[in-house]
Amino acid sequence: MKDFYGAFCCYHSDAVSSYKDLLQSNKKILAHMRNKAETEEHGSLVRALALIREGISQVDTQVSEYEKATRRRDIAQRLEPKSQGRLKDGRLFSREDLLDTTRTLLRDTTVTLKANSGRLKDIHAVLLTDVLFLLQEKDQKLVFSTVVSHTF
Repeated sequence: MKDFYGAFCCYHSDAVSSYKDLLQSNKKILAHMRNKAETEEHGSLVRALALIREGISQVDTQVSEYEKATRRRDIAQRLEPKSQGRLKDGRLFSREDLLDTTRTLLRDTTVTLKANSGRLKDIHAVLLTDVLFLLQEKDQKLVFSTVVSHTF
């Protein structure tokens, strides 16, 4: 479904420009569209268009959720197995907690932190539904960052 939708999106701008050119060059089409606006066929087409838009929206949502779940699993696989982070309340957060299916990945990005020494450090910020944590790369693995006194 994703491939078909991708193909649709690729040709959409060409189709719209062809449609606009056709409307400008052929006034009969424009007149026909205006006269047929209140027919039963027009109503059916409007309802069909609304259903298509709803379907496309649902496909986009499902694809986004799948990609986020895949990204969360990828982060967990790259995370050092014994690495743990400490939450504000003192509990430990580990790789297994990241794989908990009740948590959803909302956003992950790279953030540049400036250390007190002036050196810049790239940190991966991961926002789940209930927790934000920072990871840093170490030997091509991810570990929980112990950075405390840095500024963004």
